[in-house]
Amino acid sequence: MLLTFILILIVSFILALSSMKDFNVPSEINHLIQGKKVRGKIVFFKNKVVHYRAKRS
Repeated sequence: MLLTFILILIVSFILALSSMKDFNVPSEINHLIQGKKVRGKIVFFKNKVVHYRAKRS
């Protein structure tokens, strides 16, 4: 019983990893992450991503 559970768990983990190849982070987020330290808010709209920078005084 335990062996079957572990086998199912391993197979589902492998399938989940193989499906992650289809997952892509939007280019706007990659640009923000690769840049300097990000401060502010990131808002996800239906067709675009907007980054509102924090105001410095």
